[in-house]
Amino acid sequence: MNEELVSFLEKYDTENWLQSMPKYQQNMIAAMYTNLGDYEKVAQEWLCVTNKNTAPFGSSSPRMPQLEKILDELEAFFRGDPKYQSEIRSLMADQNIVQYGIVSAISQAIASTVGTASVFISPIIGIFLFTAVKMGINAWLKAREEKRNHKT
Repeated sequence: MNEELVSFLEKYDTENWLQSMPKYQQNMIAAMYTNLGDYEKVAQEWLCVTNKNTAPFGSSSPRMPQLEKILDELEAFFRGDPKYQSEIRSLMADQNIVQYGIVSAISQAIASTVGTASVFISPIIGIFLFTAVKMGINAWLKAREEKRNHKT
C-alpha cells in the first residue's frame, strides 16, 4: 500500500469527489443512485448506459471494459503498483491539484490498461474515490481483498 498516496487522497473532502464531476454526470449518477441505492451498481450501470449511447467506429460494437478490471487497476494504483509510480509521483507533486484533476489523472493512468478512454471511466473513478475515501482506502482495499477471496 502506498501510505503517502492514501494520505494525499484522504485529505480531500469526501463529498467533493462526486461534485468534482461535470454537472450532467453528477445528475446522471444521482438519478442512478436514487434508483439503485448502491454505488457499485451505479458504476456497472454507467458502463452499460454510456456504452449503449456510444456510436461505434466501423462495423463492430464498442468494447465495454469490465467493472472488475477497472477496480483491479484502481486497487493497483492505491497500492502503489510499480506500473503507476510515475503517475503517482506526478499526481502528488502538484500540491494545488483539485479533485477533478485527481480523477482525471487516475483515469488517464489506468485507461489504456483497461482498453478504453479516460473520459469514459472517469465517473467510475470518481464514484470509487468517493466510496473508498469515505470508508477509508485501507478498509476499501481490505474489502476488495475479502471479496476476491470469497470468489475463489
